[in-house]
Order: sequence, then C-alpha cells, then structure tokens
Amino acid sequence: MFAQVNFTKGGDTICPVHQDTSCVVRTPQADEVCRKTGMVLRERCEAEDRFQGAPSDDRVDTQTDLFGRFSTVTSISTNNPALARLHALATAPALAEQVLDATLNDFVRTARSAVRTVTDPVLERGRGILEWMSENGGLQKRRSTAHLLAVLYQAAYEESGAFQPLDVLLRPHPSISADELKSAIRLIRKGIQDRPFGKVQKSLAAELAHSVLKRLNIEPKEALYEVITDACEIAEEELARAVRPSTIVASVIWLAVQLCGRPLKLKDIKEVAQAGDAAVRTAVKELSPKVRRIFTEEFLQGGKPAVLARLEGQERALPVMGGAPAESALTRLPYLPLEDAQGDAVMQG
Repeated sequence: MFAQVNFTKGGDTICPVHQDTSCVVRTPQADEVCRKTGMVLRERCEAEDRFQGAPSDDRVDTQTDLFGRFSTVTSISTNNPALARLHALATAPALAEQVLDATLNDFVRTARSAVRTVTDPVLERGRGILEWMSENGGLQKRRSTAHLLAVLYQAAYEESGAFQPLDVLLRPHPSISADELKSAIRLIRKGIQDRPFGKVQKSLAAELAHSVLKRLNIEPKEALYEVITDACEIAEEELARAVRPSTIVASVIWLAVQLCGRPLKLKDIKEVAQAGDAAVRTAVKELSPKVRRIFTEEFLQGGKPAVLARLEGQERALPVMGGAPAESALTRLPYLPLEDAQGDAVMQG
C-alpha cells in the first residue's frame, strides 16, 4: 500500500503524515524528505533505464503492524549506498529531536525531584540550555543525571542569580558524588560558553553592590563607589558561574577598603552583604589580575597620592618622599589563605 503525496498550488510537497509543507526539506541532491520523520518523499532515480535526476513516483510505502494499524515507513535498499546515506542524513534530525524530547522529560523529572519548589522560569531556562546543546551537537554525551543536575544548577543562577546547594541537589541521588556533580557543572559551562544569553544580562553583583555600599556609608558621589561597582561587574563575568553575587560583592569591597585604607572590618562587610567568611576569603584569592588592576590603576594612578587623597575625602595630597610612591599596605595586594567553602561555591578548574 502507498500513501499519495499531494502538492500545493505553488508546487510545494505536502507531507502525507503531518499534512504540512513546513516539515519538508530539500537536500543538495534535489531529494525531498520530512525532517520530522525522515521519510523520503521524493528521490532521484538511480535506475539505468531512466534519466538520472528524474523524480520517482510520488508515493511513500506504508505497512501494518501486528494489531492491524497502519504506519508509514521508508524502505531502503541495502544495495543502494547513495539512498542509504540519504536516509541516514534525513533521519538524523528526527533522531536528535527524539533524544531532545526524552532529555527534556528527564530534566523536568530530575529537577522536580531535587528541588520541589523549582519555578517554571528556571525549568524554561534549563530547556533552553538543553535545546542549544542539542542544536550544537553537545547533548548526546551529556544526558546523565549528573549533567541534568548541572543544567539545573546553571539555569537557577542564570534566571535568579541564586545557586542551589550541592547537598540539596544530591539528596535524591546518593549514588552521585559531589565531585562528580562539580565535574558535570564544569563540563556544562564549558559546553555552553558560546551560547547567546548564556549569562545573566544584568550584573547582579553590581546591583547588589549599590545597596551594600550605601549601608556601609560609601556614597555614590565618591570615586570609590563607582570603582567598586565596575570591579563587581568584571568579577561577576569571571566568577559568577562559580560564586554567589553576595560573595563577589563582599570580596571586592574588602579588597577595595584594604587598598584605600577605609576603616571597615570584614565582619561588617559580611553581615551587610550576607556572605560567608570562608567563601569571601576564597573569592578574594580567586580575583583575577584584571580586577586587581582596576584598583591599582584607579587608586594609585601611577603612585600619585592625590588620587588616594581624593578617594579618602582629603583636600590636600600627602607628600611622597623621594618622588616615588610610598610602599604601604595600599600598594600591596592581599593574598589570603585559601579556606574551604564547600556548599557555597564551585570554583572553576
């Protein structure tokens, strides 16, 4: 039995299964296939007694199953390599869609089992990540439960700027270790680093820095205020996928006040920013030379104390002995001992 292929008035092929033309694609060899099912709707004639390139009969083979139901299939001759390659090419998108659909269902089930209060926006963000991975060929080898938890971890940050604790994600999956999940998170981040909108569009750390600085009595009119917010934005681009925004803000402010001599204690900064002590010390250790260079250039300006005086609200510059910048704690960058911040951050390796 055959299913007749119909055409529109414009000559476009109508898929007999979907009754639509949008799923019909034409290959470079002038064959027409359904991208959803992989059916070859029109194909070149390879027979010697016909002109090569002439279309064959516009029909698709069908068969019945054990229950008497009809199903549409495409019979591929094993002695026709060209048609076999065409069939493999045509069915690849359909297979990728089947893999994606199954992975999306697994992701939703895994996310809801790990975090019962997971929101729909986070799930949609996770679906977007998986769809992008599927389109770019990165989904086939990253479909395990650990990878799906890593996608949830990343989606939660991209949507709300909040990280899910690793122990919460792993609670329903005791067979997955924390190191395995951290490795999966790194792989997912590396695989989607070129994805559009792969990071939060606004700087959450910079937004948080505004309120924290005001509570620490650092006014927007001060140069220190603007420098800290800029540094938070740069630090977030490099560390946001591994560190909470509150930790970034606290670590940048702590580094800044040490460089400019502000009388602020780490305890006060942590309380205002609501960041953990060990996490802040670790983040300061991880701040890149790019972030540190902002402070040295903005605060020191080649060792000119007038800039330091302006930042500290002083009207007159302090003298510099010998014409060289004074060696002090302002010119030394603090390197703090690395402490354990398990559960608060997943540092990039």
